[in-house]
Amino acid sequence: MDREAMVRTVTLGYGEIADDALGRHQSWYDTTLPRRAHDPDQAKKLLPGGQFAVRTSDYEYGTLESATACFDAVPK
Repeated sequence: MDREAMVRTVTLGYGEIADDALGRHQSWYDTTLPRRAHDPDQAKKLLPGGQFAVRTSDYEYGTLESATACFDAVPK
């Protein structure tokens, strides 16, 4: 996914990229996690038929919004 677009749309530019994990500024956060590049062509290859399910919740701000933004960004 386009993480910079997610920050702009989900947190209105007030968030920051977290490299696929919550807690970036916590002492226990794994700083060795790689930052994956935005690659829409690779994503299309991983989603044969273009159908998938997204399960989410609103347990913390941004989770539901992120899932919605991610789903809306998938080419139809």
